[in-house]
Amino acid sequence: MPLNFAAGVLGKRKEELLVGIKQEGTYSEVLHINGQISKDLATLLYEFLNNNTYPPDSRVLVSINSAGGDPDATYQIYKLLKSQFTKVDFAVPRFAKSAATLLALSGDNLLMSRVGELGPLDIQLEVSSGFWISGNSVRDSINMINELYSENPEVAKEWLKQLNPIVFSELDRKNEITEEYANKMWNLPDKKKAIKALVEKYPHHGYVIDIDEVQELGFKVEKLEGNKKICDSLMEIVRIDNALAQLGKISKIYEMHKDDESEPNE
Repeated sequence: MPLNFAAGVLGKRKEELLVGIKQEGTYSEVLHINGQISKDLATLLYEFLNNNTYPPDSRVLVSINSAGGDPDATYQIYKLLKSQFTKVDFAVPRFAKSAATLLALSGDNLLMSRVGELGPLDIQLEVSSGFWISGNSVRDSINMINELYSENPEVAKEWLKQLNPIVFSELDRKNEITEEYANKMWNLPDKKKAIKALVEKYPHHGYVIDIDEVQELGFKVEKLEGNKKICDSLMEIVRIDNALAQLGKISKIYEMHKDDESEPNE
């Protein structure tokens, strides 16, 4: 019960902060995405928008705190927002990685804090249960084998046997999906250059792409700190997200411990 009460209080505080930003009068709606981007999230957004009405020329601010998710769901969310609002702004107080980066870069305006992070769009492949690698690692392996072949073709052939052709085709397919969505979603003069950089340039999937890097890629981005009230509110919401995540972990441990205690001693 105390954990549930704490989660309820924190959840209520998040709502108050979002309403406070909306009451500033700049936005017709203020939304916050926390956690994985999924088809379920797209459904929830559809239901929410379907049950609300907005004036013409309405504007929405969507705050993102996400490690990524499903690019197909990301595109659906983008389409839902664009169909409902004339202007769609995104804010990244802390993290918007992978598919969340794809979404954050699709707005009319992007606001990032000084500690805000986007991330590369290199495809992640599950090569065994729970073990994921970047698609760029597959490319690096191919390049390494090509270089080795002229010096030691027998070793190169053995290495080549370790590469699954299905992985290559899956990598190409997923790359095409991501690039196609980015091409449809982003409003940028040189989209091809930005897409190529985000797919291939960075050394690992968690690489920090900060506000300066986003500008270098050609995107329009503003400092979230330019509006102190919005910045402070969104940073507090992220802290609440983190606190709720920790409460969830504690609750699971508590339930497991309670179940162990309830079992009769042999």
